[in-house]
Amino acid sequence: MYDQVGGGFHRYSVDRFWRLPHFEKMLYDNALLARVYLGAYKLFGEDLFLRVARETLDWLLSMQRREGGFHTALDAESEGEEGRYYTWTEAELREALGEDFPLARRYFALGEDLGERSVLTAWGEAEVREALGEGFFAWREGVRAKLQGARRRRMPPALDDKVLADWSALAVRALAEAGRLFGEEAYLEAAKRGARFLLAHMYRGGLLRHTWRGSLGEEAYLSDQAFAALAFLELYAATGEWPYLDWAQRFAEAGWRLFREGPSLPLPAKEVEEGALPSGESALAEALVRLGAVFGGDYRERAEEVLAEKARWLARYPHALPGALLAKALWERGTELALPLPSPLLEAARGAFLPLTQLVLGPAGALPALEGREPGKAYVCRRGVCLLPVERWEEVEARVRGDG
Repeated sequence: MYDQVGGGFHRYSVDRFWRLPHFEKMLYDNALLARVYLGAYKLFGEDLFLRVARETLDWLLSMQRREGGFHTALDAESEGEEGRYYTWTEAELREALGEDFPLARRYFALGEDLGERSVLTAWGEAEVREALGEGFFAWREGVRAKLQGARRRRMPPALDDKVLADWSALAVRALAEAGRLFGEEAYLEAAKRGARFLLAHMYRGGLLRHTWRGSLGEEAYLSDQAFAALAFLELYAATGEWPYLDWAQRFAEAGWRLFREGPSLPLPAKEVEEGALPSGESALAEALVRLGAVFGGDYRERAEEVLAEKARWLARYPHALPGALLAKALWERGTELALPLPSPLLEAARGAFLPLTQLVLGPAGALPALEGREPGKAYVCRRGVCLLPVERWEEVEARVRGDG
């Protein structure tokens, strides 16, 4: 459930009407949901999706340490009461909002009897937006600013300040993707800082270690390596900087070794179904397919081997394995978009939401996917077999969709 004041999502609803959340806010939920809303906005153009994406990304920024790592969670309780930081009495709302209170009551769908403490929803947004027209957005930002000011005077929930490699990698990927799609340096710089923290503080002995809290733990999980590989691949797509691609390869290779070795301490057993997070195996399969698009070699075959372990479960319970479904769709229907640089299509390519396409950037001949390619042209390929090059972005989009 969404936090209308501070942005980001609480962990889940505790009632069937989706009115009362469990107020804990988790890094991984928000990193994943930020990417969902980013993609929804790029597909449908709804400003609501853009707003939720930005506010959730900004919440991720608030969870970033000065050194670059990301804190894990905010607790549900403050002042000994669950949700107190996030809920409001009528008197508190009146004091904070002043003359905006009557309209805010409608916006938050509070009704006439607020009860002891109320959760703020946005179920009245359509009504208030129609009443205010173009002035709605400025009004909403003003209301949020007033409520944020009042909230800052409260005792905040406890912060879980440990850094988890896999959750931090999810945040890095979300911020890097936002920086790429929106062309915004603030998000991209935050992603780079997060990546530097992982390398400087959590990488040891050829593996990304799982936990850091002032000192580094020994555990190293498949999900740490696989999520990091995807995060660094996104940073490569967003920046074109080769070290990110090199690290993505290293993390994927480390994940592959863990996958092949199977469960042995301090490594966890392989996962079957997926819960709130994609499994490490699913993320590894996706990373291997994407690396195959860049480097060729046997990456696709290795991704197929990872997915083969999920095949029976995918056939019977596909809803339980959304990460594996994505990896399988990428393996079956994914494309590569090779852009030898310099290219006039670079900005359009980076701003495009193409979830089943791997962007390959660099000088002509610098990577297997760029060999024999001519700068200024775009090459849409599937499994290394390319269509004729094109020079206009509309043609690129049509070929990615299969229309060209």
